[in-house]
Amino acid sequence: MHSIVKRLQEALPERDLDGVVIAAPEDVSSTNLRYLSGFTGSSAYLVIGTSGAWIITDFRYIDQASTECPEYEVVNQGSSVSAKIAEVCRSNNILRLGWETEKVPYEMWSEWDRTIPVVWCPLNRLVEELRIVKT
Repeated sequence: MHSIVKRLQEALPERDLDGVVIAAPEDVSSTNLRYLSGFTGSSAYLVIGTSGAWIITDFRYIDQASTECPEYEVVNQGSSVSAKIAEVCRSNNILRLGWETEKVPYEMWSEWDRTIPVVWCPLNRLVEELRIVKT
């Protein structure tokens, strides 16, 4: 696992979080997603928990994600990203999920809020804080 992902995982309990979701759908670029995973495709979501990391993407990028993100479990998003995020959270006991309030469009978050059974917690630029400290 990349040291930055390990540092993020270690920071989660300090923020009272079980995990984070980092979104980069087609229309929302995410430097944080690329920084945390190395993924260069145009559409993916990361779910990082205290003891696991998943990259959720569509069928076009499954092979690419497997190659570029060997530390992540690759999950095919199927017809619903929200359903896959919910499934990953349920299966891994992620009950408090951090999200990038400044990057996720309201419409997307609103759907997540309706369909993913977690307590939502703003990340307040946690990933950016970790990126500042060079290793």
